[in-house]
Amino acid sequence: MSVVSIPEAVGISFASQCDRGKVRDENQDFVLQAAVPLGDLLMVADGIGGYAGGAIASRMAVEVFSSCLAGMPAFFPPAIAIQEAACRAGAEIASAAAQAGTAYSRMGTTVVLALLRQDPECSPAGVQAWIGHIGDSRAYLVHHGRLRRITRDHSAMQLLLDRNLITPEETRHHPDASALTRALGHDPNVEIELNEVALAPGDTLLLCSDGLWGFVPEKEIESVLADPKLSADEASRALLGLALGAGGHDNVGLQMARLAGTSEPLVPSAPAEESKPAAPFASQAEPKPALAPAAKADLDPVLNPVLSPVTSSIADPVVNPIAGPIPVTKAAPPAAIDAVSALTPEPVPQPETLSESTLVPEFIYVPKFQTAEHPGSSFVKMTMILFLAFAGSCALAYSALIQNWFGIDGLLR
Repeated sequence: MSVVSIPEAVGISFASQCDRGKVRDENQDFVLQAAVPLGDLLMVADGIGGYAGGAIASRMAVEVFSSCLAGMPAFFPPAIAIQEAACRAGAEIASAAAQAGTAYSRMGTTVVLALLRQDPECSPAGVQAWIGHIGDSRAYLVHHGRLRRITRDHSAMQLLLDRNLITPEETRHHPDASALTRALGHDPNVEIELNEVALAPGDTLLLCSDGLWGFVPEKEIESVLADPKLSADEASRALLGLALGAGGHDNVGLQMARLAGTSEPLVPSAPAEESKPAAPFASQAEPKPALAPAAKADLDPVLNPVLSPVTSSIADPVVNPIAGPIPVTKAAPPAAIDAVSALTPEPVPQPETLSESTLVPEFIYVPKFQTAEHPGSSFVKMTMILFLAFAGSCALAYSALIQNWFGIDGLLR
């Protein structure tokens, strides 16, 4: 945990946790907290476990983001800086995946980040947060003791929920629960979604991967973060304990920022609505065939040309406790979602485990409209053309008459 003090504002305490969990052999989550000219940068990246190279992609994401933002001047607009960093990170990951002979052609990662900076006019605390995310890693805000979700997942489940094709309860055991519609690295032109939030004294900002929110109910997360007796570091450890206590089926990565001061006292009231989807979900993914562990030489074509110039410019170390060789697994290509079957899902008992994330195309329906031309519009157009032609002819005749007036007058006399 680290504590920083923003001038003319309240102090901010930072805490982070990154754990492999109890089931996975590889930790594909990376977390980062660094000071850049634009403010304080917090990041959580979760590699797509359905494809080989998820750990490489997540590490590249935090390194490229941090180095890019570290090179931006303090007066640069934060939103544009984050978008520029996202484009650069996506391009570098895609370039590394496209190298000949690499086994990581489909590697990618989710990203959620927060850029905190002083702005005395934005809030009582004088701290403004720019939140950016790609994928299903989330950002939460605890204000006045209530948990509110800031980000909206880029996932198949979120699209089905938005179209009322399934209920939040059905997401728990849906076969496509971990299918993503957007990830960093699969598309060099992927767009990062941005939110701007003003922070108040006593607020707590949480960034986390699905290893936390996918297994720990939001009410339990709220009770930990809203406890005034817990410091930021104690709260982060408590959240990690909840995720491991729920089985530790996935990697867990989280970052916290807590503003000093007390918010308004909590008044007993009706329970607040859970953010959609309200309950953590599990998936019924089929077991994926494991390949042989990747050799050290296989990693060099990807790591050496891309990561080495970026790593040297990072202010703070990246946290990811990986021990031993990295076993690489690869999942079968994801299937498209059948909207009709989603309406009437068959109740099949499912194991309470999250599958590795996969990527599917985003379903965005854009209706096409054709504007019918008015029946009289052709007649009006033709009339205007004839009128303009007649007016032009009259103008030319009048000009010729003026120029030859004296010659005509002589002939008449």
